[in-house]
Amino acid sequence: MKIKKLIEFKKRVNDRHNFKVQELSADIEVSDEFQNNELSLPLEISGVALTQGIHKDGVYYSSDELSMAAGNLIGKFVILKHNKEEISDRVGKVTKAWFNSEINGIEFEAWVEDEKIASKIYHGLIDAVSVGVQSKRIPTEEGISVATDLRFTELSLVSNPADINARIQVKAS
Repeated sequence: MKIKKLIEFKKRVNDRHNFKVQELSADIEVSDEFQNNELSLPLEISGVALTQGIHKDGVYYSSDELSMAAGNLIGKFVILKHNKEEISDRVGKVTKAWFNSEINGIEFEAWVEDEKIASKIYHGLIDAVSVGVQSKRIPTEEGISVATDLRFTELSLVSNPADINARIQVKAS
């Protein structure tokens, strides 16, 4: 894409002025994984979406509620930073989700189609997720809320998840 724009620029300069641009050069960076075809799209990822506990949002998610809700994460969009309104921020989709009793949380598999985002995940620059969830919340005397009737709306790629265990990695082949 950059090369095409440079060629178009050279042509515009040549057409508008009495001189000719004889040489036009540009440094083009191609990341190694694309050059060596190590990263192919869609990029398959896996990770932990949400675990039992009280998270930064002050809401408690029980293992029973997570277990019942795990399946409804399947088919939800993978988006950027909980931006549900912007279609261009949809970068993938969750393909599998299940409750893992060993970690008391929901694990998932998904794919990411956006080349720039996939590269950042591949290089570890994006390594966390957060779920968008609608729920009933029951306040407690301790000042926290207990979430029930969980309904996931999306899986977001974020830099600072409410659940510190909500991490992703490139899925092993």
